Amino acid sequence: MNGCNMLIVRVKNKIIEKLKTIEMLKRFLMDRENKSFIRGLTEFALNYDVESETETQKRLLEENPNNTRAHFNLGVLYYFHGKVEAAIDSYTKALEIDPNLSEAHKNLGEIYAVREQYDLAWKHAKSAEMLGNTKLIEMLRRYLKEPLT
Repeated sequence: MNGCNMLIVRVKNKIIEKLKTIEMLKRFLMDRENKSFIRGLTEFALNYDVESETETQKRLLEENPNNTRAHFNLGVLYYFHGKVEAAIDSYTKALEIDPNLSEAHKNLGEIYAVREQYDLAWKHAKSAEMLGNTKLIEMLRRYLKEPLT
């Protein structure tokens, strides 16, 4: 892709981003009577940042589908947005590329613990622990009986 086309794509993406911002602001203003102003403004800012960053990570993956960090970041963003299955998929893809990504093991283990899928939670907690990330395994040991393996 030559420089001119790349510039056109960047300008197009900025326009799309601004249109999304306008639409979100419009929805926010129309819904203002139903929520407190500060709460709505905070939700708007958080959602805009998350959606904007999600698009950035997706663009990074279009450029390089094996970008471990972009897959991991999408997992975090999806989870923040309540898209748990998408988060699991993103963390799993990150681990397929780099099985030594302790944060992905920890985050997957946390999701599985919340879902009461303790066998998977323990599996990822132990993987994270072997990679030096002990936060999840310590929490699981504090509240659950460790399975015999």
